[in-house]
Amino acid sequence: MNSKAKSFTISPHISSHSTADGTVVLDIERGVFYSIVGFASDVWSRLDHSEARTLEDVMKSIAANEEHHQRRTSADVSRVLTRFAEKGIVTTNSLERKVSTTFKSKLNGLLLFSARVAIRSILRLRFPTLAALLNLTWLDLLLRHQGFAAFHAVVKNWPVNCYPSPG
Repeated sequence: MNSKAKSFTISPHISSHSTADGTVVLDIERGVFYSIVGFASDVWSRLDHSEARTLEDVMKSIAANEEHHQRRTSADVSRVLTRFAEKGIVTTNSLERKVSTTFKSKLNGLLLFSARVAIRSILRLRFPTLAALLNLTWLDLLLRHQGFAAFHAVVKNWPVNCYPSPG
């Protein structure tokens, strides 16, 4: 297998079920259903959640089971996989994507750490309104530039105040 070849896996937030008539795909993060029929369903059935498959792997699997012309199969498989990737139901495991994802997660961690330090410092100076404004601004920037998944991860892991409410 070519180490530089782009490989494809089913995205972790995807659930699917295939029958003889086609495949139904649920994107759990977006709450969207897709119906895949015909040749695209054949391509989908050759993908996996855990093991990455290259374009060549999928083409060989289809060519072994069906009587498609090799060039047509290559073009069709490439088009279908590209469409799946555009929809976000398949991820590509190219080096550029891994570097980009790692960089974004490191940058998010650094921004989160610096925002928490700044907000704690402002709270110690007894400026709660300014701290709240800074926190809301940071969360708005995160949501706008990284999307809802990053926003959800931060909010889910945000520390909770365990002090009893004044009563």
